[in-house]
Amino acid sequence: MFPKWTFLYYLLFLSFIISFTIMIIILIFPLVETIDNSTNSTNKSTLIENKDWLTILFALMNFLLCLNLIFTIPKNLRIDKNKKFSIILSTITIYFLFIFSISTIGVLFVPLIILLTAASVNSILRK
Repeated sequence: MFPKWTFLYYLLFLSFIISFTIMIIILIFPLVETIDNSTNSTNKSTLIENKDWLTILFALMNFLLCLNLIFTIPKNLRIDKNKKFSIILSTITIYFLFIFSISTIGVLFVPLIILLTAASVNSILRK
C-alpha cells in the first residue's frame, strides 16, 4: 500500500506536500481584504491580484527548498554528510523565511517547520 521509503524520506515527502498545498492556497484563495470607507464595503482578492510579490516569493522559496530536498535525498538509502547538511541548511533557511514572513503568511508554515526539524534531527541521530 505504501512505498518502502526511509522514515526521513516520508518526513520530507510530507513536508513537500504541505508546502505544495500552502502554495496553492496562497495563489488561489482570496487572502487580502480591503475596506472601502466611502461605500463601507469589503473587497477580497488573491495575492496575485493584490500584487503582493514578496509574500508569494517567500511561499515559492519554501516550496522550492522542499522540492530540492525531494530530488536530492535518496528514497531507500542512507544519506551522506552532504545531504545531511542540505537538510539542515534548508531547515534553517525556512526558519528565517518564517521569521521574515510571520506577519503575513508565516503561520501557515508551522507544520512544515515541524516536519523539517524532525527530518533534520532524524538525519543527525541515526539508530
